[in-house]
Amino acid sequence: MKLISFPQLTSYDLYYNLLEILTHIRHSEKVFSMKRLFLILILTLSFHSWATADDISDFEIEEISLGDSLLDHYSEKIIKANTKALDIYKPFGWTTFSTKTQELKSELKNYKHIQIEYILNDKNYIVQGVSGKVKLDNFTLNKCKKKASKISSEIEKVVGINLTFQHDKDTITSSDKSGKSIDDVRFYIFDNQSFISVRCVDWSTEVKYQDSLSVNVVSLKYRQMMENAHPQKN
Repeated sequence: MKLISFPQLTSYDLYYNLLEILTHIRHSEKVFSMKRLFLILILTLSFHSWATADDISDFEIEEISLGDSLLDHYSEKIIKANTKALDIYKPFGWTTFSTKTQELKSELKNYKHIQIEYILNDKNYIVQGVSGKVKLDNFTLNKCKKKASKISSEIEKVVGINLTFQHDKDTITSSDKSGKSIDDVRFYIFDNQSFISVRCVDWSTEVKYQDSLSVNVVSLKYRQMMENAHPQKN
């Protein structure tokens, strides 16, 4: 996968997050069949709580889910002021809203930052992808994996049929050319190849990104765009 040099803005390490997740899904052989997922995830300050749901669009990050209109959560003025399209994705007609200001971050209840993907010039601002960085003080990889495991355990309690689960443990993060950054990613992949992931990443000092625990909800449309923008090398 070709690595992209993104502007050093707070939100763009979430792009690396999704690119790395795409790499894991493409190349991992550690996949086994589970059951279809019915869930709503709402991370709380103490960890999280759950209710059953019948579609990936019912999975919420800061009460935002796939298929929502961003206009139901933010004014159009705020959306436009906090949207930026990367040059590599503009030809594919996609752009990103992110909580890059302190004012927007202060409004978040359970995450320290979120990023939302939608189709450029979509007047309804329909959410096609949503990612959030979970609040986690004094990060260590082991601490992150323990919290990620708790989140995954709650997912598995409400698993239904025809879902694929994949766990890539302690793999080298390709986004860091030094080979010193470590990933631990859990995937819940739906029949239509949309997915939810829970990811820990322990970045080395060779890169300028923060260690993080993130939750990502990705629609089939957004995944297809990412694959077109970053074609797999044979």
